[in-house]
Amino acid sequence: MPGADARQAAFSLGLPILRRYERHDTGLEKRLTATVERIACGSVFSVKAYLDTNVVSAIAKDDIASESQAISRLLVLADSGGVQLVTSEITLQEIKRIPAKHRAPHERTFHLLEKIPMVRYDELLFITQYCSGNISMNSPVIQNEPLYDRLLALGLDTVDARHLFVAGKQGCRAFITCDNTRGTSILRRWKELDAMLNVSVQLPSTFLAANRVSGS
Repeated sequence: MPGADARQAAFSLGLPILRRYERHDTGLEKRLTATVERIACGSVFSVKAYLDTNVVSAIAKDDIASESQAISRLLVLADSGGVQLVTSEITLQEIKRIPAKHRAPHERTFHLLEKIPMVRYDELLFITQYCSGNISMNSPVIQNEPLYDRLLALGLDTVDARHLFVAGKQGCRAFITCDNTRGTSILRRWKELDAMLNVSVQLPSTFLAANRVSGS
């Protein structure tokens, strides 16, 4: 694909960063054009994979020994364009709960990752009004999205359900997590989640094995 055609493809593929910076950074334009050419050849972003907060934190701290090598290989794969790693603002909300003195490396890692847009998991149906004497109160009636309710019904905690809801709605085909907590574990519900969301819930090492990625 000629360079000019690749540049046009960037616009049609929705690469807003090219529109924003093309006049200010010709090196960036060249790099993005090269990426578009690889997209046209089908060599990049074969899978959009959502990173759970525990994986983002593990990138920062390297504190999950059993998955350390797999996480490193996953990052190398992403750097070469073999997988599109994403997360969402829900991850940042969790990171904000880490004590301030330990938070910085987690935040830096989050900001280096691509973020997918949030999706509302509930909607306002109507507002009821109660009046008594000089007192007037408004009470909103809110209803969860049916898919979100089904996720909660599996026994997931609310934050995990929101992560999965966003990943499923935004077209992710893999949800990479190390959450094997007894009771609320995401990994222990992988079959139900796959059927419900069409999203494969996997450890980093399992994702690499499923996609036949080798490495030392």
